[in-house]
Amino acid sequence: MNIQMTKQKQPEAGIQACRIEFGSDDYLYSVSFKAAIDRREINRMLYTARSSLYENVPEAIRLYMDIHCLRYSDFTAVAARQEHDTVMAAAGCLLHCSSCDSLDRLARGADAYYGIMDYQHRTGSSCCEGCYCAVSRIVSRQNGTSDCRIIGQIFQYDTSSGRESGCFTSLLFLSGLRTVSVTAIKDVYGVSILYVSPSLVTSAFTSGLSLLSP
Repeated sequence: MNIQMTKQKQPEAGIQACRIEFGSDDYLYSVSFKAAIDRREINRMLYTARSSLYENVPEAIRLYMDIHCLRYSDFTAVAARQEHDTVMAAAGCLLHCSSCDSLDRLARGADAYYGIMDYQHRTGSSCCEGCYCAVSRIVSRQNGTSDCRIIGQIFQYDTSSGRESGCFTSLLFLSGLRTVSVTAIKDVYGVSILYVSPSLVTSAFTSGLSLLSP
C-alpha cells in the first residue's frame, strides 16, 4: 500500500502595519512598515536585530525582510533626539497605566507595536535617573481589541550617598483587560529593592516578552 504524505501549506500572514521603537540615552529610533508577517516572524526578526546597535536596527530589520522574502511596503525610519522630562513622563504613564490607552497612542495606528527604552541621565553631579522598559501591543484581527505587555523600571540613584529609589512593574492586558499586575516600590530608606537589569529587560523584549506570557 502506497501512502503519500504531503506537507500542509501554512496560511499566509495578512498585511499589517508594524511600528518598532528603540530608545537610548540620546535618540529614539522608530521603524514603521506594512508587511505580510505574523507574531512569530516578528519575534524572530527582533531576536536577529538585537545584536545590532540601536542606530543600525532599522537596516537590520529591512535586511531580515529582504533575506526572508517577506512582502513589505511603506518602510520608514526616523531618529529623534530624546528629552529627559518627556522620556520619564512617558515611562511613568506606562508603568502605572490601568488600560492600553498609553500604548495605543504610542502605536499610532499600527496593528503591531514593539518598543524598548534603555535610558539614563545625570540630573546633577552625583544623581542619576532613568528607566528600562519593554512593551508590546498586538491588535486582534478577530475582535479589534489589544493584547498589551509591559515590563519596566524607573529608578533614581545618588552615587555620593548610595541612596536609591525605584519602581518596577509588569503588566499584562488581554483583550484590553488587565489580567496580571506586579509592582514593587522602594523609597530612599528602603532596605531592599527589586532591581531588573537592562539585559533582562532586553531579553524579555526580544523573546516576545515571554516573562509576561500567559
